[in-house]
Amino acid sequence: MGELRAYLEENLREKEDAPEVPHAGMAVLRQQLLLAQAIGAWLEELKKDLVPGGDLP
Repeated sequence: MGELRAYLEENLREKEDAPEVPHAGMAVLRQQLLLAQAIGAWLEELKKDLVPGGDLP
């Protein structure tokens, strides 16, 4: 999940000031990053709740 989030953050930074990227495209990139963050937080909660010590790969 960390790799995906890092990729999305980098992609967003690269395209943030690019005039050729439409507003809708930037909105989609931001939504993807928010979704990846939410999934990552959810997975961390699952680790705490389901696995003693939270040790999952």
